[in-house]
Amino acid sequence: VTRGSVARTNHFRLPGPGRREPDERAAANSRARLETVESALAAAPGRADHMPAVMASHDSEAGAGLCRHQEALGFRTLSAVIFDCACRTMRYTPDIPCSTPWVEIGFD
Repeated sequence: VTRGSVARTNHFRLPGPGRREPDERAAANSRARLETVESALAAAPGRADHMPAVMASHDSEAGAGLCRHQEALGFRTLSAVIFDCACRTMRYTPDIPCSTPWVEIGFD
């Protein structure tokens, strides 16, 4: 990573062969969630300790939350992962981040 941090949500950013664009409502939601992540990273450069709370956030007046529970509409967060290259750790949760414990793995 050469620019400090990288964030990703689940919308396509580059065109590709056979790639279908998601409907605009879903794409707009994904872009709003990406903005939430990028803002949180920019607010604390070089740190990732606050990111589990960001990943567990829900929609509010402050912005789009990342943890989704709209199963009836076909939307649900399956898991979340945070790589902290400076600390050589990975944190992940194998289910919805707002109520599933995070696991930390160190890389030597």
